[in-house]
Amino acid sequence: MAAVATALAPWILGSSLILILLAYLGQVEEPEGIVPGCAASALTEIPRRNRSGLTEEEFYQEHVLKGIPLLLFLDEPMPALDVFLSACADRKLNLLSKQQADVLQDLLDEELPLWQWLVSNFVLLLTTGSTARRWAQLRQATATELFEGPAAASFRGPPAAVRLLHTVAAFLDNKLLLHLPLYHSPVGSAVAKLISQPVYLADKVLDDICPALRPHAELSSYEQHAFERLQNRKVPWQTLQGIEDIGLRHESDARVFYGGPKSYSYPLHRDLPDEDVLCVLHSGCKDVVMLPPAARRRLERLQVPGARRRPFTWAYDFFSDSPLKHLKQGWAGTLRPGELLYMPGEMLHHIRNSCKHSFTICRRPWRATMARDVALETLKTLRLAAEEETHLGEALAALRARRARRKR
Repeated sequence: MAAVATALAPWILGSSLILILLAYLGQVEEPEGIVPGCAASALTEIPRRNRSGLTEEEFYQEHVLKGIPLLLFLDEPMPALDVFLSACADRKLNLLSKQQADVLQDLLDEELPLWQWLVSNFVLLLTTGSTARRWAQLRQATATELFEGPAAASFRGPPAAVRLLHTVAAFLDNKLLLHLPLYHSPVGSAVAKLISQPVYLADKVLDDICPALRPHAELSSYEQHAFERLQNRKVPWQTLQGIEDIGLRHESDARVFYGGPKSYSYPLHRDLPDEDVLCVLHSGCKDVVMLPPAARRRLERLQVPGARRRPFTWAYDFFSDSPLKHLKQGWAGTLRPGELLYMPGEMLHHIRNSCKHSFTICRRPWRATMARDVALETLKTLRLAAEEETHLGEALAALRARRARRKR
């Protein structure tokens, strides 16, 4: 082991110096949109339609019932960002995403094993210059501070330390440190990217942070039509209604997202609630990747060292990594101001801001399992049912039995 370390030392030192020089001399502002040659560019382009070319019933029949994503131009963007900055400028905001907050809670747990505490804080110091506690404190800001700072900042690539971790992880993968998930490529670089990404207001309930935005969160005629059609729909399959006790609830609150280039709330992931997602972009631009739920079998799940929660995220970055030969089915595109994004709830997805001052309001008007027969796939994706399970009723019974045993 000593001989190996001696042999690797010059290579690691040389790579570190090169990356540091690149960080200060060679980096340029990253362009907007999806870069040619990345995995996202190899996916099918998300269908794009105009209001004049798509009726509300066609939206319902061709997209909602079939689970086909859509980018729909509704109208010129409304001044929602101006309302946010004028009516709620001085309100203090918590900028931690749900996943970051969950991970942070685990990392600050007094019962966390010492080695996990050391590893997690070392990575945070390396990639952000802060410990876990300080990193959390920095994610408190007002709307004005966010507008003048992170949302307006250019992005010139991840920190040199993140790129070095990615390089070392790729070299050591399946060799020396396979037993440490932090260094297992691509998990190591995905964790580092998540914690070192630009600060971002993500997935916050609109009424909690700025009630003045309510008029801008009203459903479009397309959403209202689909909602009404699904209200009294009787489907021949079993849905996930009435089982909120296992977490698959319906969250209908409108949510706000606001940040600068290349910021995002989660890596590739699957939402826990059982619902389709519809977002209107009011300014900036956002890149979107969506994969069918079966793609989970071909991707490695992301597990943060020290975090005990079940991972609903995957380590592959479609915006920067090379295309996967074994995974080609999926959709990608860039959301522009005035457009409505329709995303079927069962999709794995990664959505990131690609422009400065990207401001989005999202809502979830209906359950995905009321529109499509996706309940069993949902349970499997969230690891609430075994991959070999073929009957939804049996999967739900087994899930409830496991939960009952845990409560004893």
